[in-house]
Amino acid sequence: MNLELTSRDRSLLWATWQNRLMAPRQYLRRFWNGGSHQAVSRRLTKLKDEGLLQYISVPWNLDRRLYTITKAGNRALVDAGLLDPALVLDFPRRPKELSPALLHDLSVVDLRIAFELTGGKTWVSDHQLRLGRPQRLGNVRVADGMFDFDADGLRRRGVLEFERRSYRRPQMAQVLSRLRFDHGEDTIFFVTLNADRARRVWSWTVESGIWGDRPASFLVAPLGSALKSGLKAGFVDLEGRRFEYSRGF
Repeated sequence: MNLELTSRDRSLLWATWQNRLMAPRQYLRRFWNGGSHQAVSRRLTKLKDEGLLQYISVPWNLDRRLYTITKAGNRALVDAGLLDPALVLDFPRRPKELSPALLHDLSVVDLRIAFELTGGKTWVSDHQLRLGRPQRLGNVRVADGMFDFDADGLRRRGVLEFERRSYRRPQMAQVLSRLRFDHGEDTIFFVTLNADRARRVWSWTVESGIWGDRPASFLVAPLGSALKSGLKAGFVDLEGRRFEYSRGF
């Protein structure tokens, strides 16, 4: 390797492996505090030329380039002690189109960044959660991410669930039951497409009773607020109280 990797490079590569797909604007917000688009573009080009990243061009989309990690990028993560050597071949194939699923994944990355910048720690991506499920279960649905945060003087574990499309009530009941089964001791941060939808999800969740014994552990907020303010987005629990978080002890 001709390029000497910085700590930011390694963090960037790790996030790309976790997320599977990232746009330059996302690298800018997460890793270049106060930096410029030009600085991000120059570094991403160097990492690509070194073979650690690759990109697809999507000229008709807001994000005209989308980056994924490569086998060489995975090897760099293994060398840095960030990736299990058994996962060196775990890199995504270059997507051929910008599908609704990929758009959802990009929104999840945006939410992750907003959460991390406002107190979210030690992020575990949906890809990692899926890898952790027993293979016999097949492609079982998992949450969109898991992280630690501080509240009331305690370290807690949060779970992100982003509703890409509006579920009907029976589907919503299934989603709530799955979240309770998989993450019954965690705090759910449920993000909806808009404020009207947030109010409906909140009402259905209250009426379902699935989280009735832990009303403070199911929080709802609309996408726009969550993208802008992360954990400070005014999430509301099932008793109508706003979630208050603390950055530390």
